[in-house]
Amino acid sequence: MHKKATLVHFKEIVECDNRIHYIFRVIGRGPIFLISVDEFENGFVTLSPMRGCGIEFLAELISGCFAKRSNFGDTVINTFEYIFGDYTLEFKGIIFTFNDITVKVTKHNCSQNRIVQMYNDNYVKSNYKYQLEQFSNSNPQPEPLNISKEELFELLRQIFNTDRT
Repeated sequence: MHKKATLVHFKEIVECDNRIHYIFRVIGRGPIFLISVDEFENGFVTLSPMRGCGIEFLAELISGCFAKRSNFGDTVINTFEYIFGDYTLEFKGIIFTFNDITVKVTKHNCSQNRIVQMYNDNYVKSNYKYQLEQFSNSNPQPEPLNISKEELFELLRQIFNTDRT
């Protein structure tokens, strides 16, 4: 089964939250869907998906950006070449953040299932890290005792009442 190519055309430049977003409209995928390109650096396009899509749909769109018939890479390159006059650009991959989880996709890991798997793996890692941080914040380590060895033995003797006669 071949993946469905993602076709786009450049729509507009929008400034929001003190950042510039380059908006591309996805063609031929049902309702109007927009993709915001936030950066194009070192060959990687950083996307911010628009609201209203799930990870499965987003993974399908991103996977389609690497299909043979997709115009995504060329359209982004042509847009950035025109805007910035940099004619040395090449498209290597896509970085996207979905629900605060970041995934990096290249032609080597661009199947829809693999993208969803990478997202889920990163979600589990992020959730585990968050839980560890919460546990360590709610269970602080005890402060070390700053007492001499003799004072420690005396304290232990009192606790365990070792002076039995």
